[in-house]
Amino acid sequence: MKKNNAMKKLMSATAMLGVSAAMLATSTYAWFSLNDTVTLTGMSVQVKSDATFLLVKQGTATAAQVQSSKLTQDSAVTASAVLYPTAHDAITASSTGYTAIEAADTEDAAVKDIWYYRYSSDPADYLGTNPTTATYIPTTAGEFEKYVLINEFSLATATGSNELQNLRVKSCTLTTAGDSAVKVIVAGANGCQEFDASTAADISASSTVLQTANVTSSAASTIRVYAYWDGNDTDVYTNGVADLQNTTVEVKLTGDIVPAT
Repeated sequence: MKKNNAMKKLMSATAMLGVSAAMLATSTYAWFSLNDTVTLTGMSVQVKSDATFLLVKQGTATAAQVQSSKLTQDSAVTASAVLYPTAHDAITASSTGYTAIEAADTEDAAVKDIWYYRYSSDPADYLGTNPTTATYIPTTAGEFEKYVLINEFSLATATGSNELQNLRVKSCTLTTAGDSAVKVIVAGANGCQEFDASTAADISASSTVLQTANVTSSAASTIRVYAYWDGNDTDVYTNGVADLQNTTVEVKLTGDIVPAT
């Protein structure tokens, strides 16, 4: 009887060890090796206004140019782009605008301040158990674009309309071909917010103010939309992620009307 009990305990311990090993084996540490097989094809970024008097124009534009276009939504389409997986250091949403996000490191102006990559020293090891230390993305022309896709949009209110305060994101919808690792940061002059495929349909109640100044008809405001593959996502490991086709990002902006004085 004692022998049987001992055997049962041994079998139970062995089974638990097997379960632990299986859990470890299915845990993805989400670091990656760099390769050219990770592609982003036909990516569309669209920014919409939640108000008819808030006008939007893709790219850098003056208030007059934004107003002449008379658009409450505009799009930027990248026909084909290759993006390596990347990750970023912590960002303070309420106080970090696009200038700070893109700032060069104060100690080494040759690399970006927050964006970095890592990869396993053994490309065959999809768990990434031996990752290198974080390597910050170089500022060399064309290098940063391999990791992060940036689209800029200019905003202004219609001529003669009220100003808009507390500019923020009402919704950010990501449509991908089955990969949840895509993330988006929407940044204004003074604040930013990050989104992924699980973001709620309407985030008005919890959205971050993107700029402290009002959006006016006399001067254009700027927002930037950063799209990237999050290297820390469990869908991303050393051999990269599957190609994404027809990825779209739709950002809807809102704010508070400033009463006429």
